[in-house]
Amino acid sequence: MGRVAGPYVPDENDRELLRMLHGGGEISGEEISERLHMTRAAVWKRVQRLRSLGYSIESAPRRGYWLAGDVLRPDDILAQLHTRWLGRTLVCQDVVDSTFHLARDLEAAGAPDGAVAVAGQQTAGRGRLNRTWASPPDAGLYFNILLRPKLPPVQAVRLTPAVAVGVCEGLRGMGFDARIKWPNDIVIGARKVCGMLLEMGGDMERLRFVSAGIGINVSQGAEDFPEELRDRATSLAQETDRRLSRTEVLCVVLESAERAIDLCYADYGALLENYRARSATLGARVRATSATGEASITGVATDINENGELIVQDDAGAPHVLRAGDVSIRGMMGYV
Repeated sequence: MGRVAGPYVPDENDRELLRMLHGGGEISGEEISERLHMTRAAVWKRVQRLRSLGYSIESAPRRGYWLAGDVLRPDDILAQLHTRWLGRTLVCQDVVDSTFHLARDLEAAGAPDGAVAVAGQQTAGRGRLNRTWASPPDAGLYFNILLRPKLPPVQAVRLTPAVAVGVCEGLRGMGFDARIKWPNDIVIGARKVCGMLLEMGGDMERLRFVSAGIGINVSQGAEDFPEELRDRATSLAQETDRRLSRTEVLCVVLESAERAIDLCYADYGALLENYRARSATLGARVRATSATGEASITGVATDINENGELIVQDDAGAPHVLRAGDVSIRGMMGYV
């Protein structure tokens, strides 16, 4: 299928110019000229070419150039992405109902292992347990990773902690104190910044694909969340003073996810130890509810076994194995 990109792929000078602009703020034409070792006229021509490709680059005398908005473009993503196999086939759209649908189209068309579907906004995003996912325009990052793992179906559950570790480590590498809330939410402090959902296709004998849907809150302010979620949700912008582009976040997370998935295949025990080390759930007092909502357990989360199941010891000292469902952690996301 190959790369899906614009008619022109930026060369190295264009990539460096985009990196400067993505750094935030205004940058003078003189500084760009010095860093790229070219004339001011040549800089202007490159800016014009990037504008013709859809980049919203503004300029003013004595101020320089700056990037307006936060547009996701496939050629820009591919220019900044440093992976071996993940994301090398890429589809990027401004608005979709769900990136799961994009990923299903890619899978049906025979897209290779590691294909990625990206959108700037979802109109029908969903999370775990059929919850809706608030997706305001141009603020969040929504993408699906399509995997074709050479694993027996019974081991497909291993990819849940792998993807969670990949996203968590990517955000930590950007300076955020990100942790994993079982099974695959990412929290910063006491609030959720990222949710994930995995679906798979195949039969009892063969795993055909796994599609990992990931939603990251990037630039939302508190006012962008529904009132009932404001004490439970956060965004990267609310947790740092540094300006982040969604392209930068996507590339960092994909690079980290590739390392985590590779580790999952090579040494699952080591991957699981990484998952435990980044867990916000282990050792905490929790309230666990089954997937059907019929049973509720209160106790302490003591371990995560090799199947990714959570072990909760109730107040009577009895252990319970939670295969699926919902867990509330005391002091986090509204659970007091």
